[in-house]
Amino acid sequence: PRLTPPHTPAPSADPGSWTHSLRYHYLALSEPGPGLPPFLAVGYVDDQLFIRYDSRTGKAEPQAPWTAPLDAQYWEKETEKQRTWAKVQQVEMWTVMGYYNRSSGMHSTQRMFGCEIQEDGRSTGFWQFGFDGQDHLSLDLETLSWVSAEPVAVRTKRWWETERCYAEYDKAYLESVCLTSLHKYLELGGQRFMPPTVWVTKHSAQDGGNTLRCWALGFYPQDISLSWWLGEKELTSETEYVETRPSGDGTYQTWVAMQVPAGAETQYTCHVQHSSLNHTLVVSWGKELGLARRWGVPGHPETVPAVVILHIGLHLAVCKMISCPASVPLEPLRHPVSLAELFFLPQFSSPLPQGENRGSGQSGKNHSSSQRAICQLATGRNGWMPASFISVFVAKVPSWLNESD
Repeated sequence: PRLTPPHTPAPSADPGSWTHSLRYHYLALSEPGPGLPPFLAVGYVDDQLFIRYDSRTGKAEPQAPWTAPLDAQYWEKETEKQRTWAKVQQVEMWTVMGYYNRSSGMHSTQRMFGCEIQEDGRSTGFWQFGFDGQDHLSLDLETLSWVSAEPVAVRTKRWWETERCYAEYDKAYLESVCLTSLHKYLELGGQRFMPPTVWVTKHSAQDGGNTLRCWALGFYPQDISLSWWLGEKELTSETEYVETRPSGDGTYQTWVAMQVPAGAETQYTCHVQHSSLNHTLVVSWGKELGLARRWGVPGHPETVPAVVILHIGLHLAVCKMISCPASVPLEPLRHPVSLAELFFLPQFSSPLPQGENRGSGQSGKNHSSSQRAICQLATGRNGWMPASFISVFVAKVPSWLNESD
């Protein structure tokens, strides 16, 4: 089994509730190659990297803007702590290598530990140790015993249990210092909630019906629930789900899809639950005004017109920028599509580069891979739509609409 923390984020049964975590990952290498440190330590609040220690620089360094109020004494203390752990883990690595009869070569030890708090006040902690990426030992906080994941690990277990204070120290840290630090970091700004941008798109299906796709973009934290309903009934077996994925800007995106009979689109509703929302969001196809309100920034009604312009002008804007003939082939796109792939987006006035003719029974026009990608993204015919793509259109659509008058 791979070395995996037991609290790895997973879809929550109730996305309206919240959990927060503080966790650290330590890595030691026996023979680091070029560009690799002998010891590396990183710390996360939820999934935000906030501290990094590299043994080559010998300094603990901030990685998140909200750590700015932490003074020099804090970073000096963290630096000394990581230097000590680097020495400890090097000794552990060479000892465990001996247990495996390894005296040379590239080997690694990993230590992962942390704590988590839940909305109802409960807290949990974990402490794990791995060798070469595999589970080796984990701490049972109830019995204060080390649990071995494989036969060789029994020798490490016996070594560590000769000094019971090791387990007692780890338990005390997880149940006291770790929780106190987590609360402190959350107060500094490690805690954030970003509501999802939600809308519904419609696409023609091969059977003559339509596919409705409910999008959620730009949300944080990761846990979210999207579901399709017909009246008061949730449609679970008929719904197509995809994995929630990073947007590339610190937020997440996902969608759910459902095939519906032509003409019945407005009878179906998409229900969205997220910890940033104080109620279940209900969105349906064709409700532009209500949809625009959901897109607006809470407490800032002035943001609604920009979103309405985006919603109305999207296809017009794309058509003014490039031609999207029906002959453009629908090729699978890598997900999520990044602006690096759509390299022409910042230069809308420049002609698009022409790609080679792929054939496939097309009309004979040449269409670059970038043009095919943008056509598919803009019309919602395939793939993911990155949040940064939306931002570009918010800025560009008003000028295009003026030009079309």
